[in-house]
Amino acid sequence: MTDWTVSLVVEMEAVKVKKWIAIIGFLLILLVVGVIWLLPLFSSTLEVTSSSEDRMETVVTVAIAQTRNLERVLIFHGDLVARAQIHIIPRVPGRIETVHVQVGDKVNQGDILVQLEAEELILQKRQAGAALALAQANLDRTLAGARPEEVVQALAALEQAQASYDNMKQTHDRAALLYEQGVMSGNDWDGVKAQWTVAQAQLKTAQKSVELVQQGARAEDLAAARASVTQAQAAYDLASLTARHTKITAPISGLVSRVNADVGAMASAGAPVVTVVDSSLVRLHTQVGEGDVVRLQPGQPALIKLNALPNLGVQGIVATVAPAADASSGQFPITIDIPNEHGRLRPGMYGTAKIVIEHFEQVVSIPTRAIIQHQGAPHVYIVQSDVVHLTPVTVGENIQPYVEIIEGVSPGERIVVVGQENLRPNAQVRISRVEE
Repeated sequence: MTDWTVSLVVEMEAVKVKKWIAIIGFLLILLVVGVIWLLPLFSSTLEVTSSSEDRMETVVTVAIAQTRNLERVLIFHGDLVARAQIHIIPRVPGRIETVHVQVGDKVNQGDILVQLEAEELILQKRQAGAALALAQANLDRTLAGARPEEVVQALAALEQAQASYDNMKQTHDRAALLYEQGVMSGNDWDGVKAQWTVAQAQLKTAQKSVELVQQGARAEDLAAARASVTQAQAAYDLASLTARHTKITAPISGLVSRVNADVGAMASAGAPVVTVVDSSLVRLHTQVGEGDVVRLQPGQPALIKLNALPNLGVQGIVATVAPAADASSGQFPITIDIPNEHGRLRPGMYGTAKIVIEHFEQVVSIPTRAIIQHQGAPHVYIVQSDVVHLTPVTVGENIQPYVEIIEGVSPGERIVVVGQENLRPNAQVRISRVEE
């Protein structure tokens, strides 16, 4: 390598060193400028921090102690059910002739819902009516007794039998004398005695006939005739009832919720054809524990809220409280009745019932969460002139979300409800929010 070449290399290395020195110098200048610029801000932050630490100010939320009317309530949940839901089953089988309703129709008690064919049953009713008329005619004839011409005929027969008896008696008496004298043979005497016996029997028969026609029917004959009428009447009533049952009517007033009937189909005596629901009053069925059941009784008012209608509150009334617990759940069933005149409440909706069991009028109260325990006793922090004072209190009824304060707090005082875990007595605070 020549001297010229070496000299060139040395000069190039010197240029590189100067370049790096310039870059490093520039960066140092930027660093110094940055420090000078940030130093005032850092100093201000230190001053603010120092000032905050000196003041020990804690941000809190307070509530105003107020005089309120408090209520102790019981809350229950359950599904709504209709007052009545009737699955209407035909009482007689038959072919469906007419269906008069469809789902959603409003019906009144007694309205015809379905008509079954009734021709055969009507004929059976007529047949039973004819049998009843015949039985009644037989009874009337028995009660009326013999006709006048029958009485005359019986008296004539008696008169004839009496004449025959008298004539035969004379013949019998003469024959007896002749037989005793030996004039009449034994065979002839036997013939006379036989004729005499016949005459006596005929007279008795004629006398009995007259007696019967004059006395009327016997008691047993009348009893039999009356029994026949009763039997025929029962058969007729049954046929009439069966014929009426071809008209399937609504047993209650309400809305048709289901129709399972088609014209021409056979209706059996075991399958519902129509379902009618009476939801003019709905019921909330629920169960309560033994601690709550003693506080309930029929007649207590209840406020009902429904998930499906969150903006609607309806009034109900406790209808029943079971006297004994359910064996399977150990709970006591209760029923709450809810009027539903406008039909807005539907069976199956889920509802919540609130029942007030105690009232507390005009008591000083604060939010329950304001209470803290200090040395085993309830205390609160009261804010006065941005300084908190730890104050012991005497609490009364605890009715969430409020607690009654018997002593220690006056209405209008500001009580810390959020942030008290970071406080100490006489600490300075800054109120971020005031709750009513």
